[in-house]
Amino acid sequence: MKNRITSFKVLFFGVVAALMLFSGVSFAQKNVQNMIVSSFSSTFTSIAGVAGTNTIYQLNGPSLVYYIEMQTGSKPTIALPFSFQYDGTTYPAGTTLYIGFGMVSFNNLTSNYYYNVINGVSPYPAGSYPNTIAPWTGLQVAYNSGASFPSTSNGGIYYTVTGVAPDRVLKIEWNKFGAYSASTYGATNYQVVLYEGTNTIEFLYDKSLSFQYSTYFQSVGLVGASANQNNIINATGNYNLPSVNYRMSFPANTQLSLSPEAMDFGAQFTGVATQGLVTAKHVGTEATLNLNTATISGPHASDFIVLSGPTPSNSVAINGTSTYAIQFRPSFGGLRTATLTIVSNGRDSGTQTVTLTGIGIAPKINVVEKELFKLKRVRLGDTLERTIVIQSTGQASLYFTNYPNSFTFTGDNPGDYRVSRVPVNPLPAGASDTLKIKFIPTVEGARPATVNVLSNAENSLSWPVLLKGIGVIPRITVDQSIVDADSVAMGQTSCKDITVSNPGSDTLRILKHYFASK
Repeated sequence: MKNRITSFKVLFFGVVAALMLFSGVSFAQKNVQNMIVSSFSSTFTSIAGVAGTNTIYQLNGPSLVYYIEMQTGSKPTIALPFSFQYDGTTYPAGTTLYIGFGMVSFNNLTSNYYYNVINGVSPYPAGSYPNTIAPWTGLQVAYNSGASFPSTSNGGIYYTVTGVAPDRVLKIEWNKFGAYSASTYGATNYQVVLYEGTNTIEFLYDKSLSFQYSTYFQSVGLVGASANQNNIINATGNYNLPSVNYRMSFPANTQLSLSPEAMDFGAQFTGVATQGLVTAKHVGTEATLNLNTATISGPHASDFIVLSGPTPSNSVAINGTSTYAIQFRPSFGGLRTATLTIVSNGRDSGTQTVTLTGIGIAPKINVVEKELFKLKRVRLGDTLERTIVIQSTGQASLYFTNYPNSFTFTGDNPGDYRVSRVPVNPLPAGASDTLKIKFIPTVEGARPATVNVLSNAENSLSWPVLLKGIGVIPRITVDQSIVDADSVAMGQTSCKDITVSNPGSDTLRILKHYFASK
C-alpha cells in the first residue's frame, strides 16, 4: 500500500508540472517584478456619486482625517469580486482586500498604513507591506468640503464592479485626498483598477485638480511577497501628482515552438542543393506571435541559407504555423554544421534555435603529371606548351575554385608561365580533362615555378605541379677580329685561323658568311 501511495504522489506532481509547462508560464514568473509598466494618458472619470458606486469610507466628521480607522475603529475592507492573480498567488473571489491611504492589500495592514510602502522608507523596510498595490501611497488625509475643493461633498473611498465574467473590472477611488497636514496643499482623486482574466492593474490620476507635497515622501508601485517589488516612483524625494497614468500587465502569452529542433540533411554531393522545412507554431494562448528574424550562423553557415520564409514581424495566430525553407548546398566534403536562430515576441520562447547538419560528399582529384618542362630548354622569346591531365576520382563532380582563375602560379619565376587552356568546370566524377601550360622564358637559365590546381577536392584543395623550364639564348665570339695574312707571292696561298665560339646556352647556327672589301 505504501508503494502505491508513493507512486500516486509522483504521478500527481508530474501532472501538475506538465500543466504548468503547458500553460507556458510558471507562477514564479507571474510575480510583480515581471509585470511590464507602461504609461498612458486618458481623461479621469470619477465614480463618486455615480449609480452603482459603493462606499468604502465617507468623511463626515473633522476636516482632516489622517489616521484612517474611519470612526469605527476598524480598517476598511471589501471582498474581492472575482479571482485575481497577484505575485504568483491566485486569490479567489471573496478574498478580503484591506484599504489604506493610497494602497490596497491582500494582507491585513498595520496600524500605520498611511506610510510609504515602496522602497522601504524608514521605519518600515521593504517587505513590511507584502502583497500591496500602491497607486499613490504616503502620509495623506481625506478632506471635507472646506479643503479648497470645487465640490461641496466630503472626501471618501469608493468602488464599483462593472462588466461580466470573465472580463469584470474592479475600480477603487480615493476621492478628495491630499497631503498631510495642511489644506493649502490641495487635494485630488486617484484610482486603482483591477482587470479580471488578464490580471492587469491600472493607476489613474485626476490631473484637473491642484495638488502638491511639501514635506512627505510619496511613492507609486507594487509590493509582492517578501521584498519583491516593482517600483514606479521610489519614496526617495518629494513628489507631486504623477503626470501620467500607469498600467502594469504581464506580457501576452505568446509562445514559439519550432519543429524539428534539429535538421539533418544527410549526405549530399558538394555543389548540389537539397531543402528542408522548419515549422514555427504559436503554442501560446493569447495574442499573435510575431516572427521577426531568421539567421544562420556557425562554422559552415555559408553552406546553409534561408531560402524562403515569413516576412519580418509576420503574425501567427494561436495554434497557427508558418514555415521556413532551408537549403543545404555543401561546398566541401565531410560534416557541415550551422545553427538557425529565429527571433520572435514569444514571452518565454522569444529566441529559439535549430541545429543544422549535413554531410558533403566531395570529389577527389588526381593530377597525372608531377613535373612539367623538366630539362626543357626554350630560347628566350620562344614558347613551349605542355599538357597536365586532371582526373576527377571521387563520387562527386570536381569543382575548380574561383573558376576560370583556378590555376595560380607561385615560386621564383611565376611570370614565365601562362595558362593556355582550362578544363571544364565542373569535372564530372570519373572524368578527366587537360590543363595546358605555356613556358615563355624571359631570362636565361633555370626558371622554376609551381602551378597550383585549386578545387573542392577533399584530398587536396590545392594540388601543386612543379614547373622546371630552362631559358636559353645563343651567343657568338670570334678570337681574331683582324686577320693579318702577311706578304704572299702571287699564286701562293696563306691560311690563317679564325676561332668562332658559342658561350651561350643554346645552339649557335652560322646562317651565312661572306667576304667584303673596302
